[in-house]
Amino acid sequence: MIYGTGGASLATIREAFDNQSTMKIVGFIDDDPMHARVRLGGYSVLGNMEKLSEMVAKNEVDSVIVNT
Repeated sequence: MIYGTGGASLATIREAFDNQSTMKIVGFIDDDPMHARVRLGGYSVLGNMEKLSEMVAKNEVDSVIVNT
C-alpha cells in the first residue's frame, strides 16, 4: 500500500516497484476526500487512514510506503 498521492507517488512506483521487486502494489491511501476512487499510475485510491487500518487488521496489507 502506498500512503499519499502527491508528486512523489509515481516516482515511488518507478523506483521501488521495478521488474525485480518482490512486492506488489495493492493501491493508494489518501486522506483527501477529493482523491477517493481516483486512479494513479494504474492503481486505485482505496480510501483513507480508516480504510488502511481495516485492511491491516484483516491482513490484506503487509507493508505501507509513506510518501511525503
